[in-house]
Amino acid sequence: AAPAADAASAQAAPPVDPTEALWNRTYAIALAGDLALAGTEGGVAAWDVSDRKSPRLAGHLVLPGSVSSLTVLGEGGRIVAAATGPTGVAIADVSAAGDGRIDLVSDGSWASAGGCNAAWAVREAPGGKAFVACGSSGVAEADLSDPAHPRVSRTISMAGYVRDVAVLGPGNGKPGSVLVAAAAGKAGLILAEFPADGDPRMLATLDTGGEARAIAVAGKIAWVADGAMDLLGADIADPAAPKAMGRLDIDASDMTRGIAAEGTRVYLCMGDSGLAVIDVSDPAAPRRIGGFDPDRALNRVSLSGTVAFLGNDDGGILILDMKDPASPAAIFPTK
Repeated sequence: AAPAADAASAQAAPPVDPTEALWNRTYAIALAGDLALAGTEGGVAAWDVSDRKSPRLAGHLVLPGSVSSLTVLGEGGRIVAAATGPTGVAIADVSAAGDGRIDLVSDGSWASAGGCNAAWAVREAPGGKAFVACGSSGVAEADLSDPAHPRVSRTISMAGYVRDVAVLGPGNGKPGSVLVAAAAGKAGLILAEFPADGDPRMLATLDTGGEARAIAVAGKIAWVADGAMDLLGADIADPAAPKAMGRLDIDASDMTRGIAAEGTRVYLCMGDSGLAVIDVSDPAAPRRIGGFDPDRALNRVSLSGTVAFLGNDDGGILILDMKDPASPAAIFPTK
């Protein structure tokens, strides 16, 4: 009778969804109203976080490549750009994500457009443009004015491997000119200008001492997640002559992967070493004031007031209450 009982139990067990692990493995987070959009190994997953203690996986969009970065375009939180590695940049409409539907807007032609070997991060710029961290291809300017057909318009090659880029603003006050800063791996922090017309040009390189992997800009300071060297602050008031101004070696056991800056705080994701909360009220002397170390690796962080949303690798999303930055408290999951 035992074998028959075992067979009955097996038949009664719910089927295992082989894609569940792909939707849980979260690399990036972007916020759009009551949605936390997660860049995952399977594509884009939308979590309804209107009840932050009990978020609900509302919908997902399968994409051909892991999503390492998500950026909400324009106002309203309706359109997002996803960086999907070798397959480039995908544009999606998430306006119906709360009802279980995410619509792919772009036609998938990015890979044949050339000029960007691997899209690691995409950041919006004025005028229907975006700038893309393209790994060994440097930085690409992308034309997103027609979301159905995003395309590379110009590129600038750089030493190192570019995993992140920040849009700084107009170059030299010239209309249409854009300054960008790139986290270029072992080549450090690189600043470049894309003029209104013509070829982009390099402005300066700052050796960060480690491996620049992510960047967050607050005012005239660029904060760099510098791999095993942890955190570096750079004065970029003069983009042609950036200056290192403050370093914090946290003695993490893993590489720093993601960073966010807000006010006088920097939030540093350190993979298996968790989250570090850093006071940068004195940029020349950053100091760690708190942190949180979950069971899984932390990849990226986005902030909404005193709440932090984090990509917690195969743990899915992590939501933290940051009211007391010295002692963040888990909102979800709580165990």
